[in-house]
Amino acid sequence: MALNRVVPYTTNDGINYLIKFSVFKAEVLPEQITLPVVEIIIETNSTHDNIYNDISTIKRLLHIVLEYIHENDVVFYFYCSNKPIKKSEKNIHLSHQEFRSNLFSAMFQLDKTNRFTNKLVIINDQDGNHYIHLITKIEFEETANLIMEELKKFDK
Repeated sequence: MALNRVVPYTTNDGINYLIKFSVFKAEVLPEQITLPVVEIIIETNSTHDNIYNDISTIKRLLHIVLEYIHENDVVFYFYCSNKPIKKSEKNIHLSHQEFRSNLFSAMFQLDKTNRFTNKLVIINDQDGNHYIHLITKIEFEETANLIMEELKKFDK
């Protein structure tokens, strides 16, 4: 099955999502990274004012992502966007990226199989921190660590 793919998903509330899986070109990666690195992008056509992600939506998104990683030996790269997102009062102090990072981590904590590792990389930047998650099967954790070390070189 092709590694590049787009999976549509519509919630019970009619919110349309596209879950995009795109492989990084091998030539942009250090040569010691031998597994494909796949970027995950979760897009919606809705504005942040009308999205409420209930637990069934989160579980469905997790299912789509885990189904892909079960089928493929890859490292996921998930960059948390700074696009506005609806936050509760208790999370209003968090940047949009940090809030998305927390959501993404919480989503993966729903998987109780302990077959995956979710590495968080925070790159400090004067214009705002960048939050990146690297997710892979436990047996490929060393590859995720190599990528993490490469990303940390951008930390300021």
